[in-house]
Amino acid sequence: MAAEKEKWEGKATAEVRGPTAAEVWPLIEDFFAIHKWLPTVDTCHKLDEGLRYCAGGGGGDVKWCRERLVSVDSENRCLSYELLESNMGFKSYRSTIGVEPAAGDGGGGCRIVWSFAADPVEGLRYGDLVGYIDAGLQGMAAKFQKAFSSSSSSF
Repeated sequence: MAAEKEKWEGKATAEVRGPTAAEVWPLIEDFFAIHKWLPTVDTCHKLDEGLRYCAGGGGGDVKWCRERLVSVDSENRCLSYELLESNMGFKSYRSTIGVEPAAGDGGGGCRIVWSFAADPVEGLRYGDLVGYIDAGLQGMAAKFQKAFSSSSSSF
């Protein structure tokens, strides 16, 4: 029983070759444009200051959520948000997404770090959630890399 009350916490990282953290950060900082960079989100609408509605999945299994922006730290290039309501079985979910310079010789590129804390989700294993976040983040990094490597940006 005690294990059921524990929080699930985790982190995923993705490397983006080419664009710097300063170039990628404005795309992440735009809280209401997540659908432009996260492959699992098809639509995102601003509901109110700091509140958004997101949906994705298509077909007959559309997943949706309402989220609140908790904080933005532009100097350290990170933002935090929390899930308020969804049809995905979450009781609580809080996440921080940050962008940092790539480790190494200073030749460009950046690393995106996505950390989370959530109550266990009924019908879902911890590894499933980590895998879902990691897959989304890798897709996001690929979209950033492609956008910055082409002459025309879709952002």
